[in-house]
Amino acid sequence: MAFFIDLNHVKKLVLFGLFIAAIYSCKKPPLIDLGQKPIGQYLYEGDSMTDTVQGYRFNWPAQIVKLSKSAFLTPQVNVATTAETVQMMDGEYATQVHPHAPNPNQNYFFFLLAGTNDAYFGHSPAQIYSDLKTEWKQARGDGFKVVAFCLPRSTMLIRDTTNVKVNKLIIADLSQFDYLIRTDTLLPDPTDLTLWQTDGIHPNAAGSIKIAKEVLNVIAVKN
Repeated sequence: MAFFIDLNHVKKLVLFGLFIAAIYSCKKPPLIDLGQKPIGQYLYEGDSMTDTVQGYRFNWPAQIVKLSKSAFLTPQVNVATTAETVQMMDGEYATQVHPHAPNPNQNYFFFLLAGTNDAYFGHSPAQIYSDLKTEWKQARGDGFKVVAFCLPRSTMLIRDTTNVKVNKLIIADLSQFDYLIRTDTLLPDPTDLTLWQTDGIHPNAAGSIKIAKEVLNVIAVKN
């Protein structure tokens, strides 16, 4: 019995296979790899730079949900309080943060931007860093992915001098947290009124947007 190969049919099969391969090669990767846990919550702790109620409504957490559809659809918890120090936050962790501890099947992010008020009240760089480590450790112990921040620069000498020293301690040991936002290099000049308010302490709306974009970039949230 003779067998015949229809070359036209073979060509059609090859072209169809190439078409299917092209479709799959053009598909965008998912926002989160299937092998990773999905993001379940963003929790913000800090002072007036993060507090969007008593602080400023344009602060960076308010920009996060405007810049990212993924973040907008993720539960947001903000326990930041204007004028608080890290020492105060350490004492409030059990009542403000711990109740929001992660679901083990999801990634919960804990953001902490704080310490400049401690500097204002005369706390030493070593004490501020120790208090930050306490907060990071508690959050990690609860299962949060910890996003640490370097302290922002300031036109107020006592704040700026101390903040720079604290930042050197933070950068020296990256094992204490999961992600780091270099607020000090992101907004290096507190006299720049295109990014800062006139008080030389707080970023303005544009500065807050810049911080929010960097946060999303560092934790790899693309949309």
